[in-house]
Amino acid sequence: MGIREIWSQCRYAEIAYQNIQDKSQADVAVTFSSIHSFLSHCALVSKLLWSKALSKNSSNKTLADILLVDGSSKVAERIFRDKLEHYDQYLKKWIDENGPNIGVLDNNIGPKNFFNVSHAIRVRHYDPTTCIYTLIDEDLNLQDMYLEIIDIKEKADQWVKRNC
Repeated sequence: MGIREIWSQCRYAEIAYQNIQDKSQADVAVTFSSIHSFLSHCALVSKLLWSKALSKNSSNKTLADILLVDGSSKVAERIFRDKLEHYDQYLKKWIDENGPNIGVLDNNIGPKNFFNVSHAIRVRHYDPTTCIYTLIDEDLNLQDMYLEIIDIKEKADQWVKRNC
């Protein structure tokens, strides 16, 4: 069931990513909502793959071990997963470190140099030409993450076909 759920979460991430690609030039709210959805589904894939609870199976392996997903993958990295789960803490830390007189760039789509303001936080920024998403000044290449998710989805699909 865990591997089937990984497949489902990968599929949902795939749909969200397609929304990002289809809507990034047209609708700011849909773009950022789709990015959040994509990252949330990726985070669930990560949780499932390396879950200690789900490793208590007949082989005592994590689902990542069963599907041969490398622990150095982007899906395994915790920074964006942590930022989503503890968004308030990351934002507060940034504010405390930079003070109240900081510029705020939020909900911008396009190359970063089009939105160049000194001493400003990029809360949310997406560059569709590079597929780079910035959340509280941290960059993530969404296309790289998407390609990993598609690979994991294919591995899960093959495992289910062989074992069910």
